[in-house]
Amino acid sequence: MWSRSARSLIVATVVIFGVLPACRASEEKSEASEVQPAQNGTSPAGSSGNDAYTATANPVPHSGPGAVPSLCLELLAPRSKVLVGEPVVLIVSLRNCSSTEKTVLDVLSPEYRFLTTFVTRPGQKAEVRYEPGVVRERRGKSSRRLAPGERLTAWIPLHVDRSGWFLRQPGTYGVRAVLAVEDGRIESNRVAIEVVSARNAADTRAADIFMSPEVGRSALEGATPGSKGWSSLEALVKEYPESRLAPYALLATGITRTRTVFNPATKSFQKPDCPRAVEELRTALPHLEDPLLAARGTLALSECLEALGRTGAARESVSEYSRLHPEARKLPGVADVFQSATSRSNR
Repeated sequence: MWSRSARSLIVATVVIFGVLPACRASEEKSEASEVQPAQNGTSPAGSSGNDAYTATANPVPHSGPGAVPSLCLELLAPRSKVLVGEPVVLIVSLRNCSSTEKTVLDVLSPEYRFLTTFVTRPGQKAEVRYEPGVVRERRGKSSRRLAPGERLTAWIPLHVDRSGWFLRQPGTYGVRAVLAVEDGRIESNRVAIEVVSARNAADTRAADIFMSPEVGRSALEGATPGSKGWSSLEALVKEYPESRLAPYALLATGITRTRTVFNPATKSFQKPDCPRAVEELRTALPHLEDPLLAARGTLALSECLEALGRTGAARESVSEYSRLHPEARKLPGVADVFQSATSRSNR
C-alpha cells in the first residue's frame, strides 16, 4: 500500500515515532561557519492545532562565502507550540532553486551527519548542536536528480537525541540547519518552537515518564515488550489516560506491535500482534496533533489492516487521516505517501 520511498521517509523520522519555508541569506558568524564540506564521500565531523503549520514565505537561495546558490535548504516546523514532553518533528528540504537540473547525494536525513542542526535553548544566546540518536553510514546511498523546483525531504526528530530527551525546558527554542555538500554549505531559515508547561498534575507526571531515559531509549531503539521502557509506556496509559501524552504512548506500543516476525512453524513472515496494534492505534490517532507522527501511525495501522485482509478498512484509515489533518498534504513528503497509498489501495 505504501511505496518504498514513502516508507523510508516516515520510518526515518525515528524508530518508533519524520510548505513554503525559505532559504535565508546570512553572513553571520557562528558555530556553523566551522562545518566543513564533505570530501571523498565522508561526512563532516562533528494553542497548538493539527494544522498550525509554520513557514517562511518567498524562498531565496542562500548566499555568502562557501554557499551553493543553486540549492535551497528549507526548514519547517509543522507545530510551533507543543506541551512539554510532546515529540517534535521538523521537516528539512533540499530544493533545487535554480533553472537547471541538479544532482545531489541522498544523505539529507540527520543520521548521515551531513546535516547539522543548531538549537538555541530558552533564555540562552549560544547555540548547541543537536546530535542525532541514530547514526548511519552513507555507503550505498545513491544520488538524486532534482528538476527545477523539486526537493529532497527528510524529517528531524528534534525531541530526542543521543543523550536522551532534548526539549526538557519550557520556553522558546530557535532552530536552524546547515548542510555540508561537496562544493560548499547551505544554511536554512530559522524556525521557533515554543514548549509550554504542563497544564495539570496528570500532564506533569506523564511528561516525567515520557522524558525518562528508558522511554527515550525506546524512542530511539524501539520499545521491547517487557522492558522498563515498555512498562513505563503502559503505566502512563493506565495511570494518566486523559493526559496529552497518553496517545503518544499508545502510538509507540501500537507501532511496535506491527513489526514483522518470522514464524518457523509456517516458515513465513507474519504480523502476529496486529489485532492489538489496530486497537491501540485507532485509540491514539484521533488525538495526535502532530501530522507527521500521525502519518507514521497511519502507515502502521494501514499495514496491519492489510495484513489482516481488511483492505477497505486500510483505505478508510488514510481517508480518516486526511479528515483529521486536512492541510497535511501540503507538507513535503506527506502528499507522496498518501498518493502511493491511494494508488495501491485502488488496484
